[in-house]
Amino acid sequence: MNEIKKLHVAKYSAAGDLESQDQVEITAEMASLVSHFQDKFKRLSGDLDLPLEEIIPGDEDSLVLRICSEGTAAYVIYYYLDNPIAASLVLAGKNEEVEFEIMATLRFLLMVGDDDEEPDEAAIDAILAAAEFDFEAIDDRPITYQVVLDDDLEVATQVQSVMDSDVAVATAFIQRS
Repeated sequence: MNEIKKLHVAKYSAAGDLESQDQVEITAEMASLVSHFQDKFKRLSGDLDLPLEEIIPGDEDSLVLRICSEGTAAYVIYYYLDNPIAASLVLAGKNEEVEFEIMATLRFLLMVGDDDEEPDEAAIDAILAAAEFDFEAIDDRPITYQVVLDDDLEVATQVQSVMDSDVAVATAFIQRS
């Protein structure tokens, strides 16, 4: 296990703009949530096509995460009442090729959605050249890139809750590798 004391957190708007980035200290208060997710992440397949779905512990049993991983990189989609409200990209900084694949996968999901059609080469090039969700611009590792998917005020409390939990989720994922 690789215990981390700090995690870089970059926050993006739903439009793909970088809003902030900070170093977040992993606190003792966070330890039980990190431990909870470490136990759950023992079942991760490491196959992007086989996500792991888990309820986020706390007051809100309607908050669920779905994590897709490969090696030491993952993306997470957070749901409230079955609607996606936030996403994150977690990178440990150990394999650039895998990280690039996960970054590209999440960018495609954020920019074109999750349809079954494979984009053509022109669409792929356009997405990779786009200014939105420029995850590659930040080299700090380990990191979690947080993206708000639903900025409606009616779900603001739930979005904030999953963003807070995301630091523990990312820490648990990175420490397990």
